[in-house]
Amino acid sequence: MDDSKIEEINLPKFRQMLPESCRTGFDCWLFIISNIKKMKEMPFLERKPIFRGVKSMTELAAMSKKDRSAYMLEYDAYRTDAATYDWDMRTSRAECRAECRAEGEKSKAIETASKMKQRGYPIDVISDITGLSPDEIEKI
Repeated sequence: MDDSKIEEINLPKFRQMLPESCRTGFDCWLFIISNIKKMKEMPFLERKPIFRGVKSMTELAAMSKKDRSAYMLEYDAYRTDAATYDWDMRTSRAECRAECRAEGEKSKAIETASKMKQRGYPIDVISDITGLSPDEIEKI
């Protein structure tokens, strides 16, 4: 953000207002815009959650250029790490689901093979139906 291009808006009526006197969202926005440079805390957070983002922007705007640059570098690195983390988590979940599904299918095949073996089905038929190898079926 280039500070030389920021123009000040003069809204004298709202500089005199108290945060408690703001009734509408428009009043809240005008109050914040008018008083942003001197605010220590962001009003309206309880009533209007949207102003949490404004609080972050005001804190960023209050930083020196050097601090803001350092912050933005850190923020970009965080976003990259977070995106990588999200991708890793999605991939891990997908892999986990696939492994669980395969384990479940194998478990079901073993259960079916066990019942078939108890009823006297030939091993080659059991193998054909369940997809288990004859050696796996022998071990059941």
